Amino acid sequence: MKKKCDFLPPRRQRWKFNFSLRMRLLVTLLLVGALHVSANSVAQTKVSLTMKNAAVEEVFQRLESMTEYTFLYNLDLLKGCGRVDVDARDEDFSQLLAGVLKPLGLAFTIDDRVVVITRDEEKKVPKELVIKGRVIMSDSTGLPGATVIVKGTSVGVVTDNNGRFTLSVLNVENPVLVFSFVGLKKKEVKYEGKEMLVVMEKEIKEVEEVVVTGYQTLDRRDVVGAYTTVNADDIIMPSYSSIDQMLQGQIAGLMVINTSSRVGTSPKIKLRGTSTLLGNQAPLWVVDGIVQEDPLELNASLLMTEDLADIIGSQVSWLNPMDIETITVLKDASATAIYGSKASNGVIVITTKKGQIGRLTVNYTGNVTINTRPNYGMFNYMNSKERIEFSQDVFNGGAYYQYEPIAQPYTYEGALKMYLQGDLSSLEFAERTVFLETVNTDWFDLLTRSAVSHNHNLSVSGGTESVTYNVSVGYNNTLGQEIGN
Repeated sequence: MKKKCDFLPPRRQRWKFNFSLRMRLLVTLLLVGALHVSANSVAQTKVSLTMKNAAVEEVFQRLESMTEYTFLYNLDLLKGCGRVDVDARDEDFSQLLAGVLKPLGLAFTIDDRVVVITRDEEKKVPKELVIKGRVIMSDSTGLPGATVIVKGTSVGVVTDNNGRFTLSVLNVENPVLVFSFVGLKKKEVKYEGKEMLVVMEKEIKEVEEVVVTGYQTLDRRDVVGAYTTVNADDIIMPSYSSIDQMLQGQIAGLMVINTSSRVGTSPKIKLRGTSTLLGNQAPLWVVDGIVQEDPLELNASLLMTEDLADIIGSQVSWLNPMDIETITVLKDASATAIYGSKASNGVIVITTKKGQIGRLTVNYTGNVTINTRPNYGMFNYMNSKERIEFSQDVFNGGAYYQYEPIAQPYTYEGALKMYLQGDLSSLEFAERTVFLETVNTDWFDLLTRSAVSHNHNLSVSGGTESVTYNVSVGYNNTLGQEIGN
């Protein structure tokens, strides 16, 4: 009699053992693969980032917004790190962090998308540097309340009542201190390992916007009258040769009226209208504080006085527009407090360019302007034959009986009148008609031209702290479209 066995057959037992072993191997391979994928994902993360003069914390915040990583760090580690520049194009995330943190004495580790910032133990951390010094004026008196800041950081102190200061600096090699105070020039001094003594100097002048009234320069806030200031470079137009022509349409309330198409004719300028003022309505011109008078004194009783004044030019026709720096227009009656009653029509104050401290500077500007002559292309005029046919139709309609033409051989109507009076025979009248049908005169071609004008300016400027200079020469040749103008 056979006994019952409690164990599995050898084949099934071997299969059970093999299944358990296979499951263990599969789990192990999955874990190793997950770690390998995680490691590869860190290494394969590419980042493009450009930041200038940024705090380290700002770099961390930008990287958090661009990637899936979170930064974990102690704020005390970032104190004294200053600002950094980052310029990366498709760079590995870990390499980018190493390039930013290594020079600052910091290191990092990455654990499951968390970047932990620590101190780099391999890099020797410099000891705390204590800087002492004193800030004084030129008369050796201490300057209280002056600001002292380590350049490139936000670490700073304020001097005491005697101008002394004590400053602690971490992780900064060869620090440079920036000294500043209201009304004094900012100064940068490199620390050389000993107690510092810094002398501050007064700032000569720093005014953002001023108004030149002719005899003085005022702060804009102190001027109560109506005025407008423009830069000459903003209104320069090559087609004009004088500054009074360039002011057209540039200043509110200033009217520039062209009096003639002749070359060189000065326009009339009005600032305050004609409702309450009689007589001369021209404004007063002032160049660098000097009142400009009329070029010539003309007798007001002469019939050609006004035309001669326009042809001769205005008070500033002699001034080269390329030499002008700014133009200030004083519009209301408050200008009479400076210049008297002659400024009742307003004042135009011109400030010319001055030499600048520095090396020799040579500037050249030139331009060429071409004004094409007018032509009949825009009009549909009749030619001479069509004109005579029209006159014949009018004569046959009887219109010439009301308006008698002048007897002369140069027009069809005049030749017809001579024929009717018997001064011309029928053959002579026919020959005259055939001739007049072929006469077509282009008066624009005979009287006008394409005017080519050119303007050249050369200036030399420079100077030192003791003397400055500015020398300029200009040449202007302007032609009108009319032949002889």
